[in-house]
This record gives sequence, structure tokens and C-alpha cells, in this order.
Amino acid sequence: MNEPSERRAQSEAGAHDTRLTEDARPSRQPTWRARVRQYRSDLEERPRIGFLLRSSRRYGQIEGKHLSLVIAMNLFVAIIPLLILGYAFLEAFNPHRSFGVVIVHAFHLTGDTAPAPSKTRSPPPIPARAPR
Repeated sequence: MNEPSERRAQSEAGAHDTRLTEDARPSRQPTWRARVRQYRSDLEERPRIGFLLRSSRRYGQIEGKHLSLVIAMNLFVAIIPLLILGYAFLEAFNPHRSFGVVIVHAFHLTGDTAPAPSKTRSPPPIPARAPR
């Protein structure tokens, strides 16, 4: 029964010895950190790379990931549906101009490719209800 306690005592003594030897060894970490700082400052002095490094640092400072997510959600939830509604509203004033016709004119399609998008149709307008 005494063996586990003796093993524990030996392991604690060994851990204490390793701490002493780690503290006694000179650390290279400050030297490497100084080299990295110098290298970074040298890179920041270059015009193109410095711009990218400053932009990356600023992106992290303003929490760019969260800001990008908020902007993307706003686009998805608000702006894109508004564009769809705006197009539907403008199309109501010119019923002979469908989405396919817009594609043909926008991409200057001719020949065999022109009839394909122009054959697409917008959904028919909803008829007005008769009064009761």
C-alpha cells in the first residue's frame, strides 16, 4: 500500500527538478520574438506588403469577421429582397419586357443563344378579385 505514495513522492520530486533545469537554461524565446518584431517592422516599411499587413491588423481590431457576417446577413435579409421587389415593380410598368429580354440585351446575345433566355417568361399577373 505504500508503493503508490512513494511513486507520487518521486514524481513530485522529478517535476520539481525539471522546473529547476528549465529555469536554469537560457531561453531563446526573447531572441526569436525580437527577430519576429524586426522582420515585421521591415515588412511594414514596404509599400505594398505594409498596406496588406496594416489592413489585416485593422481587420482584426474592428472584429472584421463579425462585421462581415452582419453585412452579409443585412444583404441577404433586406437588400436582395428589395432588389427583387423593385424589379417586379418596374416590370409592372412594361409588361412586354421579361427577364429573358433583359438578359438578351444585357449580354448582347445573338444567333442560336438569343431565343433561349427570351423564351423564359415572367409569371402571369394575378387577376384582380371581383367585388362581392
